[in-house]
Amino acid sequence: MDILVVAPHGNLDPSALGELTGAARLTAVCWDSQAPTTTTMTVLAVPARNGVAARLRERFLSSPASRNPIARSALRLTSFDEGRWFWLAASHADAVSASARTARVIVAADRDAVYAAWRWAREARRAGHDVAAVYGYPAARAAIAEAAQA
Repeated sequence: MDILVVAPHGNLDPSALGELTGAARLTAVCWDSQAPTTTTMTVLAVPARNGVAARLRERFLSSPASRNPIARSALRLTSFDEGRWFWLAASHADAVSASARTARVIVAADRDAVYAAWRWAREARRAGHDVAAVYGYPAARAAIAEAAQA
């Protein structure tokens, strides 16, 4: 069984998934600057996006407006949202797309991973695959146990 952990900020904790059987293959996806070194799973590092849009986004995030709750909520509705930004970058990596297609369980490890996990799970379901997409490690343990019994 393939398990994909989506953790843009490198919040990876394989021990939080509980005891995995020998047939479980664990793959993690995160930004290349946040990629941890681990031997317990395969880590796919996604390169950060560059260009004019990236510079505008960074300028906004470093401005005083980024500390305003209303401005942060408005940012979540735009294409500058961190979750959407990560999904766009990760979806262009062939290894990440292949892992998302074969995964039985997709785990969103943090808030910015939810959008990518949802998009990959939706694409897999449309292709006729049985996939569980969950948010957080406790929900992942339950989804892995359920998938192992199926």
